[in-house]
Amino acid sequence: MTPHNDFVGKCRVTLKLIYFPNCRSHVRTDTERNVTPMHFWRLSFCTSQPWRLVKKERMSRNHKAAPEYANSKTAVWWDMDTCPVPDGYDAGRVRPSIEGALKELGYYGPVTITAMGNLKEAPPHLLQRLSSTGILVQHAIPDWVATLIFSDVMEFKRNNPPPATIMLISDKVDRELSFRLCRNQQIQRGYNLVRARSFCGNPSRLYHTADWRWKTILEEAADSVSQDTTTSSVLRKCSSSVDSSALSSFVCRACKFTGLSVASFTSHLSTEEHEPYPHLLVSNTFFSLSNYFLFLSTEDGEI
Repeated sequence: MTPHNDFVGKCRVTLKLIYFPNCRSHVRTDTERNVTPMHFWRLSFCTSQPWRLVKKERMSRNHKAAPEYANSKTAVWWDMDTCPVPDGYDAGRVRPSIEGALKELGYYGPVTITAMGNLKEAPPHLLQRLSSTGILVQHAIPDWVATLIFSDVMEFKRNNPPPATIMLISDKVDRELSFRLCRNQQIQRGYNLVRARSFCGNPSRLYHTADWRWKTILEEAADSVSQDTTTSSVLRKCSSSVDSSALSSFVCRACKFTGLSVASFTSHLSTEEHEPYPHLLVSNTFFSLSNYFLFLSTEDGEI
């Protein structure tokens, strides 16, 4: 891979050609008063277009799928703690809503969805509806969710060569995962990233081609999809595209419990068997702290 020092790119603010070793001093010149050191951090990790500056304003539109991603796999990780199912919303419509949003942008390949969060208090009927549409339901301690998503994304990349699309539905991506995912984007090309979150916040540090509000996906896409048709096609897709070891409908990531029924899963969560392993707790704490301090340092303008 060519190091960033070899790149010469155009600054989107002044339309100047800049050489990467001079980029940091460039963004601090008088002509670049509206560019902060944070832009350099973002610039250096945008890998598909290494010279592209991520502007401060919110991304105005989502981009259509590139031809190589139109029929490739899409793997979705959904953080149910930060992007929950709204009260009164039929959980069976979540999957068709996500697939509908993807299809509007031209993603027609097989879709796998993993829902993850603290499910100890989740209603059994909600879990059953999610599972009935082929969504893999996983219980996880809230502080672990970002770590587990990152681990799953890396595992997906090991098992699925590009091109492929990764969709992250979570409010934790920027604060807890952006640095590691940016670094991975530099190393492993060919994986398209799209995302959804519950709010319209600051622009993401990650290079991505689509950014939805979670509420918008649920409201706009679900009405145009036939539930019965989608459910049957989803189950066929899952059986053909997912490894047989991953076909358990319910998983406890704190203790590796797997089950096929809501009853066994909720019964397990009411016991003490799913207490976390100590070594996992230590590794997760280190992961979270390192991301947190990195986030603080970049927010303060340190590169």
